[in-house]
Amino acid sequence: MTPVPPTTEALRELVAEQFGTARRPVALDRLTGGSKKDVYRLTLDDDPRAAAAPLSALGDSLRRMHTTIGPGYGKLTLLASGRAPQTRRPEEIIVGRAMGRLDEVARRDARIAAVRHRIARHVRDLAAAVTPRATHGLVHGELGPDHVLVTPAGEPVIIDIEGLTYFDVEWEHAFLRMRFGDAYPALRPVEVTPTGWSSTGTRRSCR
Repeated sequence: MTPVPPTTEALRELVAEQFGTARRPVALDRLTGGSKKDVYRLTLDDDPRAAAAPLSALGDSLRRMHTTIGPGYGKLTLLASGRAPQTRRPEEIIVGRAMGRLDEVARRDARIAAVRHRIARHVRDLAAAVTPRATHGLVHGELGPDHVLVTPAGEPVIIDIEGLTYFDVEWEHAFLRMRFGDAYPALRPVEVTPTGWSSTGTRRSCR
């Protein structure tokens, strides 16, 4: 039997229980890409000003994470157990992922297949201009609004943290810009420079 997707109307009672009767669901969008689970983004008829405090608190947490320097780069759990030897730089890892995804799309879409080599060359040219980092900060890896819960007290809680990784912080910034959109500046992120962070970020070492 094909599962029936939820609707905003079906979620009205749940929203009222969790957030109060003054708020109601206005949109429900299924998130695609990166997950085999059915993950949805529920939009409420919020006053945008209500998001200011949670976004600010989330930004505080992210700055602490991004300025915490690891002993190397790789998943936190593996590094802690000494089981994360790396032979490729972070930018090489990302290029490898990009090429894999490009190959997958090219197999499905003839238009992409026809220009695959041009796209691959452009990606490699961009990667060649990246200055290797000497240090690596703690990142979530795929952080977006769907990975942040807000408690009734208005405190943001980051979820799905099994992939916490010491990595190039700029990778996290790319996700934040893409997934938080217009709300990205409210996070007041640490400024990333070609070799590390600006002087506004206080670095903490986990060595």
